[in-house]
Amino acid sequence: MFSAAKRFLSREPAHDTPPLQITKIFDAVRTWLVIVDAKTRVAITARDFNKMFLIDPKIHVGESDTYGGKIEISFPADSGCEPLNIPLRPTQDWLENWRMVNNVIVWESNSDGYVVVSLDPDAVYGPDTPSKTLSRFLGRTVLLVLKAPKLRWVLPTTNFPNLRASAMFRDGYPILVANDSSFEDIAKQVRMAANAEGDGEDTFKIHGFNNEV
Repeated sequence: MFSAAKRFLSREPAHDTPPLQITKIFDAVRTWLVIVDAKTRVAITARDFNKMFLIDPKIHVGESDTYGGKIEISFPADSGCEPLNIPLRPTQDWLENWRMVNNVIVWESNSDGYVVVSLDPDAVYGPDTPSKTLSRFLGRTVLLVLKAPKLRWVLPTTNFPNLRASAMFRDGYPILVANDSSFEDIAKQVRMAANAEGDGEDTFKIHGFNNEV
């Protein structure tokens, strides 16, 4: 998913980000997704295509902007791919002119999406610049899509067997909750899997995590 291609969140820590901006940024999480060509329409992630980690997206919130701001997407200097801009919140009038694709497959569930159009009037590939630039960078034909209106229902849980909630292009649920004990348990399991003693000397501090956690 495109949020795995680094992040669609600000790189600044949450405590340094104004509350309104946090809300605006969180709204954008997993709203965009890169999918494979029209034949498969299956979501691709950085788990399988680690080159996605080199894509650098940044959100620029602009309250006075027609589209609430923009998302700037840039690529490594030696990639030959020019930076591009897409609207943060395209208006319904604009979306009516965007192509819609159905049967977007995310974790075996079907959804729909709008093929994202460039915000730059002089974009190198015209309106299709976002998808064509990503295709060039990844070396395969992909589309950058924005979640369309069709609801994507989440699975019920043990405590809420009749749960009726929807999510965008997230793995399962809009928000996941974790605490220090959760991370300590994960670290313990990783050390066990690596057959390591885990004396605490060679550890890494987590500066960022999945956007929904």
